[in-house]
Amino acid sequence: MVTLKDIAEAAGVSSMTVSRVLNSKTEYSRPSFAVRAQKIRKLADAMGYQPNVAARAISTGKFASAGLFVAKKRAEGVNAGSSVFVRGLVSRLDEQSIALSYAVVEVDQDSSPTLLRERRLDGMILEAEQTLSLGNHKAILGANMPVVLLNHRAEFDAAYPDEVLAAGAATRLALEGGHRRIALLGNTDSDHFSGPDRRAGYEKAMLDAGLKPEVIHADANNAWARAEAIAPLLRRADRPTALIVIEGVWQNAMVAAAMAGLRVPEDLSLVAIGQLANAHDAQLTHVRMPTYWVGRAAADLLVAKMISPHEPQPAVAVPYRHVDRGVTFKPIP
Repeated sequence: MVTLKDIAEAAGVSSMTVSRVLNSKTEYSRPSFAVRAQKIRKLADAMGYQPNVAARAISTGKFASAGLFVAKKRAEGVNAGSSVFVRGLVSRLDEQSIALSYAVVEVDQDSSPTLLRERRLDGMILEAEQTLSLGNHKAILGANMPVVLLNHRAEFDAAYPDEVLAAGAATRLALEGGHRRIALLGNTDSDHFSGPDRRAGYEKAMLDAGLKPEVIHADANNAWARAEAIAPLLRRADRPTALIVIEGVWQNAMVAAAMAGLRVPEDLSLVAIGQLANAHDAQLTHVRMPTYWVGRAAADLLVAKMISPHEPQPAVAVPYRHVDRGVTFKPIP
């Protein structure tokens, strides 16, 4: 194993100097110091140096480690966007030499994950779309470490996608294409902020255009039942010519359109918003949400909280990246 002493001998400096350079992110202003620091770092990489995390934790009281806790019911899986959130988190934290561990917190159970009980972390990121059990809520508060909320709207210490802006963009795309009968399809009454925020963005765009909003709830228990519930609405004489569809129901909208004898996009345009699995493969016209960048924003907030644990950090609402035009939208001639 390569030690600090080995690097010091190769660089012709003291072990203390090597330690200061490798354990600091400081960029030296004096050219001679900067050159020497660069030489030491290159030598460390070339010699395959790996820092002793355990020793560093003992000497500094810091683990250079963060935990991501995803709150779910036992029977639920992780949604399509979560893996992209994680990629953003890992990417940004790795740039800060902070490792990320992952655990699921079961909201309907009081038992806390081992990662939380052992407290070998400098901070935690919590993605909770549902209310935590009392036991887990107390465990997180009792951990006495910085916490940042992921994909949760709050005034401080939170990073989330700007759902109002995204829904407004999807609606304006339909409006600019000449559509006037535009409906929003999906569960907008969810406890998670994304449902109400998407409805607010859609309704504002419609009202700004002098049009009456129409929200179609799709809350049946299974996919086929949802499609059967939507189809009659698409057979009306005054049916929508465009649907703004929320994640999880765009496939149901396609099936319902076929049931109603409508072709997409010739007879019915679809514009989707949210964390969409396989949207690109399906060539779906959709507003691409900034999940990766929300992850990076959450990482930045956590690093700031680690430096100043008692100072609230203003929340970050990350705007959508762009609209993927796809093939499911067609302007009205």
